[in-house]
Amino acid sequence: MTRLEIFNETLSSLKNSFHKYGKFSDSNAKLDEIGKIFSIFLYEKKYNDSRNIINSMLKEFQFNKKGFLLQANEKFKKIAQYEVFALTNGHSIFGENPSLDLDMNDDSFSYIILKLINETHNKLSKSSENFDFLNEVFGYFIRDNFRSNIEDAQYMTPQEVVDFICRIAKSQIDVKKNLIVCDPSCGVGTFLRTFAELFEEKERLNIKFIGQDKVPRMSRLSKMNLSLIENVESFIAVGNSIIGESYLDAYKGKIDLILTNPPFGAKFSNLELNQEEKSKYPLLSDLFEKNCNINSEILFLDRYLGLLNDGGHLFVVLPDSVISSNGIQEILRYRISKSIDYEIKSIIELPVETFAQAGTRTKTSILQIVKKPKQEINRVFIAKSNNIGFEVSNRRGVTVKKEIEQNDLNEILNSFKIFNSVEARVALPYILNEEPSCVEIDSEILTDSPWTPNHYDANKIKSIQNYTESTEFDLFDITDFLRVITKERNKEKRDPNSKCISVLHVVNGDLLDYNDLIHYNPKYQGIVCKPGDLLFSKINPRIHRTLVVPNLDFPLSCSSEFEILESIGEFNNFEMKIILGLPSVKKQLSHLTSGTSSSHNRIKTIDFLKIKIPLPKKGTSKYNKFKENLKNLEIKYKLLSELNIEKIKISNNLIEEVYF
Repeated sequence: MTRLEIFNETLSSLKNSFHKYGKFSDSNAKLDEIGKIFSIFLYEKKYNDSRNIINSMLKEFQFNKKGFLLQANEKFKKIAQYEVFALTNGHSIFGENPSLDLDMNDDSFSYIILKLINETHNKLSKSSENFDFLNEVFGYFIRDNFRSNIEDAQYMTPQEVVDFICRIAKSQIDVKKNLIVCDPSCGVGTFLRTFAELFEEKERLNIKFIGQDKVPRMSRLSKMNLSLIENVESFIAVGNSIIGESYLDAYKGKIDLILTNPPFGAKFSNLELNQEEKSKYPLLSDLFEKNCNINSEILFLDRYLGLLNDGGHLFVVLPDSVISSNGIQEILRYRISKSIDYEIKSIIELPVETFAQAGTRTKTSILQIVKKPKQEINRVFIAKSNNIGFEVSNRRGVTVKKEIEQNDLNEILNSFKIFNSVEARVALPYILNEEPSCVEIDSEILTDSPWTPNHYDANKIKSIQNYTESTEFDLFDITDFLRVITKERNKEKRDPNSKCISVLHVVNGDLLDYNDLIHYNPKYQGIVCKPGDLLFSKINPRIHRTLVVPNLDFPLSCSSEFEILESIGEFNNFEMKIILGLPSVKKQLSHLTSGTSSSHNRIKTIDFLKIKIPLPKKGTSKYNKFKENLKNLEIKYKLLSELNIEKIKISNNLIEEVYF
């Protein structure tokens, strides 16, 4: 059995046990009891293995079923007081009066949990692959509870991604005395534990591991997780890393490496944030008075930068909103890219499958930032992973992971090492690998552009470079031929009798669904558009939609999902519609999206205007043929559009006149 098959089997057994005994309806309560019983197992494995306490307890259950829970509870109370289970304040991670929260007749239930944990760990320990039992259990039990307690939990980062990040981090960090590694939102401590396991025991003596989480449950689990490893000096605290005083305050500007995945979606008000010291948020503190609410992921990113020492590295998993959205996210990106104190080293996009087991398909990326780099010429490694070694499916109401052979992360890691071994390139962008896409770009590009790795896809870059190097084609900016007039039209007063063209009214990519249009009653009337306007759909560009507005018998408007374009060059709107459909242009468009998921991707106007248009060189036979075909296609498109509308009108008249 694979490690995931073993784990999924255990999850199913745990779920059935909780359901059978019916004691816990809350996911957190289930997790608490698993953690407590896990501590018995943990202590034996770390300090008492020769005495086989667990095996003795499990065997004794066969003869004395009623005494098992009492025995387990006494073991737990004693173990909970040991130093290995103490937080930074000296208190036990299990509270002042630790006890199993089970009734005295729950012997069979507690026996089953301990037996499952023991058997699962024994099976998993035979595998050479790294596997974080607590991380996976948390991700399983917490996902439903997370939806109603968004500030008290976070989606656990899959072990495959954690391994990848920690291996890249190790390649960047020299183990030295007093190296401080931190996770300010540590969850169950998977990042810290995984990084520690990459080093020999004697090397770990030079590393201090610091974790903090505002949820006591997470701090408990993190402490237990790190206790599984020999020679680890760990300091785990309960505290809020964003507001108020906390253990992390003592490490401002002192941390060598941050490995983390902050909670997404929690909001903090300016009233709360204005109480904080300005140095805590080096790049955003001046904005707190102007912004009423700021998302936690933005605040965490700025907080991390304030914790790094000179030469320190940050590796953080962030949602697409931080990487590509406007507003305060864009301000922070701009300030990071312009700052003399920080260097963007790498951005690696993860597939939407990454957090699917936790119940979300939010797009995420790994961002690496270095404080006060020594290099004068800054290059950025940009990569995009399509597969990370597993798929997620729903089986009888249980979301499970299934291992697959495809895993881009090793190849991306190899490309990163190549990138890191070369000091400079003659020309950028430079393609390191086509699939998965790995490129290096000039960091100056990121000052005024989103950081979305898909925008810098190797195939897109290659398609442009092929035409740049060609002797038969010239490469033009789209702004040489088109201008955007959407804002101008938006200022015009709409006719109350106008019909609104939606994105879904453009069928087959370029024809108007006249029948749906005349029956459509939108909530918002849209933007004024006129016959001859060129409409380009910004949403989901994998479905290419362009339309030259036909001349109809009534006034028109269009959805704000369209950009209204006007020809300013040698090609008219119909010809530009055809040019926008060229394969080389469509490929660029497909890699310019931003959005939280694959179904809600949009192209921003600023990115659309960066499109390059390859055209045959003027005066050549190819150019003349190109112009001839454009004109012929324009004639056919106009005719097809007119015939399509006329057909629908005649069909509607036939039905109305004969049957009504």
